Amino acid sequence: MTADGMVSFPAGKTHSPMKKNIEPPSRHREMTIDEKKLNELATKAVADMGAASSGVLVIIGDRLGLFAAVAEKGPLSSRTLAEITGTKERMVREWLAAMAASEYLTYDPSTERFSMTPEQAALLADPASPFFLASAYPAIAALYRDEPLVSAAFRHDQGVGWHEHDAELFYGTERFFGHVYENFMVPSWLPSLENVLEKLFRGGNIADIGCGHGASTLLMARAFPESSFWGFDAHGESIRRANVLQFFHNDLRSRSHQPGRGRRPRRPGGPVAPG
Repeated sequence: MTADGMVSFPAGKTHSPMKKNIEPPSRHREMTIDEKKLNELATKAVADMGAASSGVLVIIGDRLGLFAAVAEKGPLSSRTLAEITGTKERMVREWLAAMAASEYLTYDPSTERFSMTPEQAALLADPASPFFLASAYPAIAALYRDEPLVSAAFRHDQGVGWHEHDAELFYGTERFFGHVYENFMVPSWLPSLENVLEKLFRGGNIADIGCGHGASTLLMARAFPESSFWGFDAHGESIRRANVLQFFHNDLRSRSHQPGRGRRPRRPGGPVAPG
């Protein structure tokens, strides 16, 4: 280390055990590292690694109902949470500790119980909350599963089609944006567009381009029954999922004595039938 706090070593003489056979870009340039900047960057990188690792635990907590149970019935011990959710106490104990370390749960050492603050519950336990983020984690997990496809695209200049992505991306997209639409589309976004609400209430034909699983399409169809909504998407599986949701939507409307409008699409992969 030099007097000004810089770490200096000759090119080609690094001491990292992971890079013994890797030569630096130039043999004739001395490589100098600022130790303070290195530590700051390493701290950020390690924090990112922790966040990436804990993400899977958020998915587990959401899917197994662990967050919801803690928010509703906490403070809870690991044994009680396991009994409520039908899971194994040994696994739940580790999950609770990890989530408390991430500050996603609150731990009381005097009672050895775990709970959630209103803010933690809004982000991780309440799907109806406009701030619910747990629903986005499957889409993030899909990015890692798609890494081989994306790496191949870097090498072969072929791109990655939307239809080629892991199914978790579509599931996470529907879940995350679906509740965002429910909280903001009809109350805030559509009223901000000039004359749009008047046209929707009066009745018309609306195309929802890139509708995915149809969350936005069906939401508008429920809010504006005088209009017909058509969803279009290049991903056939998304359209099939949207038609399943549309079937249940129309079934619910029939039970409420409000029969759905229009007809079913003639072929798979076509537009969503109007709501």
